[in-house]
Amino acid sequence: MNPRQPTATARPATRWLSLWLLFVIAGTGQGQTLTKGALEQTIASGSTALQNGNYVEAETQFRAAATMDPTSLPILNNLAISLAREGKEQEAITFYRQALRLSPEDAVTRRNLGVALFRSKQYKEALPLLEAAAKQTHSYQAVDLAGLDLFALDRYAEAAAYLQEAHNLRPEDLETLDLLGKAYMRTKDYAGASAVFNQVMRLNPASPQAHLMLATAYDKLYQEQDAIHELQAALAADPQYPGVHTSLGVIYWRTDDIDSAEREFRAELSLHPEDPVANCTLGRVLRRRGRPAEALPYLQAALLVNSSYRDALLETAQSELALQRAAEAVAPLRKAVVLDAGDAEAHFVLGTALIKMGKAAEGAQQRRIAGELHAEKRNSDQERTQP
Repeated sequence: MNPRQPTATARPATRWLSLWLLFVIAGTGQGQTLTKGALEQTIASGSTALQNGNYVEAETQFRAAATMDPTSLPILNNLAISLAREGKEQEAITFYRQALRLSPEDAVTRRNLGVALFRSKQYKEALPLLEAAAKQTHSYQAVDLAGLDLFALDRYAEAAAYLQEAHNLRPEDLETLDLLGKAYMRTKDYAGASAVFNQVMRLNPASPQAHLMLATAYDKLYQEQDAIHELQAALAADPQYPGVHTSLGVIYWRTDDIDSAEREFRAELSLHPEDPVANCTLGRVLRRRGRPAEALPYLQAALLVNSSYRDALLETAQSELALQRAAEAVAPLRKAVVLDAGDAEAHFVLGTALIKMGKAAEGAQQRRIAGELHAEKRNSDQERTQP
């Protein structure tokens, strides 16, 4: 609901990843000169463990197989898959990269690596691999994931193109429609958002997606009570639906009902601990209440999901300043002004931090930049209002 809110995919991206990642579980076709019987038995044991969900055992077996035949793409991929299922994403990525060094153009390994990078929130690195998989397969899973990755990178117009294609492939999928509607809203494509809303209402008017979209429309019109009513209806339809408590919290925060805002953000984080908007805005609430040390872990959690989240960067800096740690405030502020050189507030707060550090000349320069940006905005606003 907050027009400045950052990346938040609004749904788990894992509902099909475990299925889509599977490499062909079979003999390597290589290592024929090795102890073939032992290798095949080890592969078979690993495959059985992987299919049965015993990922620790699968890892053990595929590690042993990789020792016997370190040039087998299926073994390396299945070892990486086992590690990913255990939550060891970075180690899985290492083995996918090892497999790609053996066969740089192998489409399955490239796709698997893209998925692993996405799951570890390395969205920029994942993108070319996921886009290639989408173009090669044109499957719903591949196209949808490319759209999710672009959404996570705040590239909403490009995300919408992939999500629209995914919707065409699976028209009844409400989760894809929900995210497509959010992408259209972020790009101010209200005609597209309206079309999505109509489709959601046709498919399931009582769904949490329908209530959430209607709440967004009311919120855009500043009809907060109607928006709150729809959000409460969304919770009644699905008490754990991602983003609903966050949307309620944003409305309460904006209308200065701080107690209700904090309650809703904590409720969201109890269900979805990585939600960046809930983490960031709860951090803002705590700083406003004079508890900057408590705010910092929530702000850092928001930045782990989206390192370019402008509000989280500024709130982190303000919390550090409140704790009399001007030097720690400078890094997030410098990042903020690199991301948006026209952000007057970021320049001003950076100037404040630098002055507190004793860098008076550089601090004064940042404050001058902030003043010039404010003047430019005033002049621009006056020109727009002149007849």
